[in-house]
Amino acid sequence: MTLTQLTYFAEVARTGSLTAAARELRVSQPTVSEQIRRLERSLGVDLFVRVGRGVRLTDSGRVFLAPATKVLDSARIAESSVTALAELSLGSVSVGLFDQAYICNLSDVIFEFHDRYPGVRQKIVQGNSSEIADQIREGRLEAGVVCLPIESNGLVVKPFLQVPIQYVSRDPSRTLVPKTVEDLTRAELILYDAAWSATDPTRRHLDQAAQRLGLTIEPILDIEDVGTALELVRRGVGDTIVSARILRNFGTQDLHAVELVDPMMEEFAVVHRAEIRLSAANRHFLHLFTEYMTRRMPS
Repeated sequence: MTLTQLTYFAEVARTGSLTAAARELRVSQPTVSEQIRRLERSLGVDLFVRVGRGVRLTDSGRVFLAPATKVLDSARIAESSVTALAELSLGSVSVGLFDQAYICNLSDVIFEFHDRYPGVRQKIVQGNSSEIADQIREGRLEAGVVCLPIESNGLVVKPFLQVPIQYVSRDPSRTLVPKTVEDLTRAELILYDAAWSATDPTRRHLDQAAQRLGLTIEPILDIEDVGTALELVRRGVGDTIVSARILRNFGTQDLHAVELVDPMMEEFAVVHRAEIRLSAANRHFLHLFTEYMTRRMPS
């Protein structure tokens, strides 16, 4: 028994004619006849009896019509649900974003997405990039935007933006020339993402660069929030290392920045599990967010 057979059966029952049903269904009359015969054979009963030039339902046909109609209605509902999901009138977003995503116009992205697709629920989780990658790998999130490097096992990683990392100080005399890794090891640095210092991408970049020279970077303050770090720099407590993206969004008043001699980039990527195809809702949200980042946070 197939949906096609049920569809043909219901149309013949409605029109009372194989010919009329074939015309409505835009198929040949023999095609309709053959499908009805196959349905009757599978059920082991006659569903129609000929009356003049038309047909009418047998007792078995009348009993069968109601449940057959319910099956067809359910199939139409299922089809419309999938269509609605594809058209983003339903569904849900389930993505993770690096912990400073809020400074990348995230509220604007969420508002614009909701304005376009009000029927789509949004679940936006923010955290350290390594943590977000783990949640995606474990299936707790479908996809996300992270700062590289991360452990990429089991993930598809698609880089889309690089932003230079800068040395930032209140004292303009400290930013007259680009900084070397040796300069960083001697500086009074305030670093952030303390809880994730071993896996945070920027911290890993710094530590690896120093280790290659046999040196160690030891901050005078190791805190969690980048905004607090920049405020302490403004007060002259120490200097810090941040991306041009972060500095641009927090403002440069009373702060001075310089590039590194060996350029270090903050690199962003869209990630998802290797074995899945992203839902329409997640694809559209990630496209909108990365578009905002690329447009408003140029490298």
